[in-house]
Amino acid sequence: MTRELVKRIKMDKRVNITEDWKLITMMMSSNTFCLELCYEDYTTYAEKHKQEVLKSLLYIKENLPRTIVNLVLSPNLEFLTKFTNLPIICILAHIVECPCLHATQYRHKLSDYVKVMKQFQEVEKEIVESEEIKNKDDFTVVLQTFTEELIFPLNRFNTTDKTYLAIDCFHLSQKGYARAANALWNNMMEPVGLKSKDWSKEFNRFVCPSNESPYIRTWKNSVS
Repeated sequence: MTRELVKRIKMDKRVNITEDWKLITMMMSSNTFCLELCYEDYTTYAEKHKQEVLKSLLYIKENLPRTIVNLVLSPNLEFLTKFTNLPIICILAHIVECPCLHATQYRHKLSDYVKVMKQFQEVEKEIVESEEIKNKDDFTVVLQTFTEELIFPLNRFNTTDKTYLAIDCFHLSQKGYARAANALWNNMMEPVGLKSKDWSKEFNRFVCPSNESPYIRTWKNSVS
C-alpha cells in the first residue's frame, strides 16, 4: 500500500515532488485486531507490526521529500466490547465484522487481546523516537494520540450514543467522522508531549495556529 501511495503521488501532475509539502496520515490495526488476533499467533504481532510500520515510513522518507507523516496511534478497541443498548442487528454485525472481540468462543482471551492492542501503541511510540526516522529538514513523523484513551460518547440515557455510528453500529457515521477529524486536527496543532489523548464533542474545540506557532506541530517546532 505504501509503494502504491508513493507511486500515485509521483504520477500526479498536480504535485511537484521536490517543492510541494505532502501530508500523509496513517491509521492502522483495527482490521488486525478484529479479524486476525484470534486466528494467528498474536504473541508476535506487536514486533511484526513495528517492523512493517518502520519499513513503510523509511520507504516514504527515501522517496517523498518534504513530507509530514501523521501516525495516528492504533486505537485500543476494547471500548467496542462495552457498547450498550444496541439492536440485535448490530450485535450480529459485530460478531461478523469483529469476531475476535465479539464472538463468544474468543471471549476468554479478550484480556490477552487488550494487552496486544496496548503493545501496538507502545511500539508505535518507539518508532517515532527511533534513530532511523529522526527528523530530516524535509521529513518528519508525528504521533497523533487522540485515540490513546478514547472513550465512546454516551447519550442522555447513559447508553452508547448511536448517532456517532453507521447502521452496523461498528463503523462511524458522518457525525462520528466529524468528531474524529476534529480530534485529529487538534492533535496536529498541539505540541508534541501535550497532545490530547481522547476526542471531545465535535466543533466545540478547535486548536488554531497562532502568530507564534503558525504551523503543524512537529518534534522540532514543539521544543521551547
